[in-house]
Amino acid sequence: MENIIRNIIEEELNGLIKNLKKCFYKRYKGKEHNFLLSKFENKTKANMVFVSCFESQIGNRMENICRRIVALKYNVPKTIPNIENNLKLKRNKQYILTNINQKDLHSQIDRILSPDNKMNKNNVKKLLKLKIKKNKNIEKLVVDLAYYDERNILNIFEIKSGGMLDSSKAKGDLTKLLELYVSANDVNANVYFATIYNFNGEGNNWDGNPARFFEKDLLLIGKDFWNKILPNEVNFEKFKKIYDDVFEKLEISNKMSILVNDVIK
Repeated sequence: MENIIRNIIEEELNGLIKNLKKCFYKRYKGKEHNFLLSKFENKTKANMVFVSCFESQIGNRMENICRRIVALKYNVPKTIPNIENNLKLKRNKQYILTNINQKDLHSQIDRILSPDNKMNKNNVKKLLKLKIKKNKNIEKLVVDLAYYDERNILNIFEIKSGGMLDSSKAKGDLTKLLELYVSANDVNANVYFATIYNFNGEGNNWDGNPARFFEKDLLLIGKDFWNKILPNEVNFEKFKKIYDDVFEKLEISNKMSILVNDVIK
């Protein structure tokens, strides 16, 4: 199992390297006439661009890794419900299909969600009782991760690779997650906000902005998230070790340093 996970990570990180190179050259060239950055050294600007590219690319790769790992032991359908459709679906994405009017749904959930009315597993289920407008046609909603576990219970995730959400985005992203839950229309489904790591350090209290709106039973932070989706024989610590080993094997740090140095010569 460890070798399978190693291969998954290696494939995704190889893809990340290719995408980073394309992103980096394009974005660095785009800064050429940005007078706001003109007084910075070229290396500083290049590092800024690299971080921007890395953060924009790593999220999708981590979602792919998560879906592929979960698929080793659970049912990870392309669409929920898994029905025939004529919609254009991207290869590495998952979707919830629904005829619920998302504008109406968003408005109603946005009014409900507040720090004074923190959501938990029990009151999330009450959202299914909302009277919401319906559309004539089915539409597709992208979901970070959704799978049916060993009890055939649906689990829906919003995953943040950055480890947190800033205050301006927290409510919007949590509202979107609850929209996915309602759109799936499954009263037994579990819904979670998850992060790839704990920005306060594993084992420490996580105080990201979503904690203002969600109780702990809707949060899976860092280690707790990974241990939920990883196979029993590969825990979080083993997974991190595999990731580090692959990162070193592919010499990603060295390749990215060469990338940055090439454009500032």
